[in-house]
Amino acid sequence: MSNTAGGVGKRIAKGSMWLTAARVVVNLSGMVSTVILARLLVPADFGLVAIAATLMQIVTSITEMSLSQALIRLDEPTDADFHSAWTLSALRGVTIAVVLSASSPFVANIYGDQRLIPILIVLGGGALLSGLANPWLAVFQRRLVFWQEFVLSSASKMSNVIVAVAVAWYFQSYWAIVAGIVAMYASNVIVSYCIMPRLPRFSLGSWRTLLSFSVWTSASQLVNALNWRADQLMVGKIATPTVLGYYNVAFNLANLATRETTLPLTKTLFPAFASIKHDKPRLTAAYIKADRLLVALGVPVGVGFALVAEPMVALFLNAKWLPAVPIIQAFAVIFGLQGVAGLATPLGMALGYVRLLFMRDLQVLLVRLPLMVLGAIFFGVPGLVATRVLAGLYQVSVGMMLARRLAGVSIMRQIATHMPTLIGCITMSLGVWAVADRGWRVIGGFDLAQELILRVIVGGLVYLVTRFAIWFAMGRPEGLERDAAAMLGKLRRKLA
Repeated sequence: MSNTAGGVGKRIAKGSMWLTAARVVVNLSGMVSTVILARLLVPADFGLVAIAATLMQIVTSITEMSLSQALIRLDEPTDADFHSAWTLSALRGVTIAVVLSASSPFVANIYGDQRLIPILIVLGGGALLSGLANPWLAVFQRRLVFWQEFVLSSASKMSNVIVAVAVAWYFQSYWAIVAGIVAMYASNVIVSYCIMPRLPRFSLGSWRTLLSFSVWTSASQLVNALNWRADQLMVGKIATPTVLGYYNVAFNLANLATRETTLPLTKTLFPAFASIKHDKPRLTAAYIKADRLLVALGVPVGVGFALVAEPMVALFLNAKWLPAVPIIQAFAVIFGLQGVAGLATPLGMALGYVRLLFMRDLQVLLVRLPLMVLGAIFFGVPGLVATRVLAGLYQVSVGMMLARRLAGVSIMRQIATHMPTLIGCITMSLGVWAVADRGWRVIGGFDLAQELILRVIVGGLVYLVTRFAIWFAMGRPEGLERDAAAMLGKLRRKLA
C-alpha cells in the first residue's frame, strides 16, 4: 500500500508541476493582455463586454453537465461513454448559441445598448465551438497525467492574447476582447485533437450513465455562476459601463492573483481523492495536508496582492484605472480567504456527495444574493463590494463545516492548522503598511516601480520570518516549514 501511496503522491506532485507551469503561462499572459488592453481600450469597453460575457457564463453554467468529471469517476469508461460525452457536449454548445442569439435583443433592451446583440451572437458561436472539444482528454486526468493541460491551456491563452491585442491595436474597439474569447475556444478544440487524435461520433447510448452523476454538479455550476458573476450584472444595471469596466478588471485581476494561484493543486486533487476514496484514514490525511498547502499559498498571495495593488495599477495600467484599486484590494483578500476549506469540493465530488455540494452552494447563494441586492440598492457599488466580502466570509464558515463532515476534521483543528498563515498575513500587512506610510518618505521617496518592489520584498520577508518564528516556537512540528527546511538542507549538502 505504501508503494501505491508513493506512486499516487509522485503523480500528484508531477501533475501539480505541469498545472503550475500552465498557470504561470496563463497568468503571465493574462496579466500582459490586461495591461496592454487596458492601455489601448477604455473602461467602458470592458464593461460592455463584461455584461455579455457574464450572461454567457450563466447560460453555460445552466447547461453544464460536468462530463469530464463523470468520465473520471467511472471505474471503467467505455468508448460508448466517450462518444456520448462528446455528443452531449456538442448539443450543449448548440443550445448555448441559440439561447444567446435569441435573447440578445431582450438583453440589449434591458441595458439600453444595441451593441450587445452582435456581441452575444458572436460569443454564442464561440460557445458552439467549445462544445466540440475532444472528450478523450479525460483519460489523461484519470491517470493523473497533466502535461496535456499545460499544452492546452498555454495554446488557448496565447491565442486569446495574440488575437485580442492585435485587434485592439488595429481597431481600438471592444471587439478585441470578443475576438480573443472566440480565438481561445477555437484553439482549445484544435489542440485537443492534436494531443489525442481520436475522432468521436454521434451517440447517446450512455447519456443516462453520464448524467446520473452530472445532474447535481450541473446544478452546482449554475448556482456557482450566480454566486460568482451575478454582481457584475447588477453593476451593469445600476452604474455606467465605465464603472462596470473598473469592477470587471478589478475582479479579474484579483481572481488572477488568488484563485488561479491555487488551481494547479485543486485540479489534481479530484482524481487523486477519487483514487483513494475507499481508504478513509489516507483520504483524511491527504485532505489535511493539501488544505494546509492550499491556504498557505492562496491567503498570502491574496493579501499581498491587495497590499501592492495601488502602485501596481498606477505603474502598469496607468492613472485612469486607479478607481479600481479599492475593489481589487477587497476582492483579493476575500478570494484568498475563500481557499480555507476550499478542497471540500473535490473531496465531496470524489466521495460522490454531489447533492450535498449543491445544497452548500445554494445555501451560500440564498445568503449572498439578497445581501448584494440590498448593498447595491442602498449604497451602490461600494455597498455591493462590501456585502460580497461579508458573503465570502460566510462561505468560508460553510466550507469549514462541510470539511468537518466529509473529512472528519474539527473546526478548531482547521483553525489551528491555518493559524500560522493567518498570523503571517497580519504581520505582513503591518510591515507593508509601515513602509507605505512612512518608509520612503523618511528615506527620500521612490518612484512607482521602486515602491512596488519594496512592498513585495518587505511583505515576503515579514511573512516568511513570521511563519518560521511560529514554527520554532511550536517545537518545529510536521508541516510546510519542516518540508522547506529539509529541502534547504538537501540543497546545502549538494552545494557543499
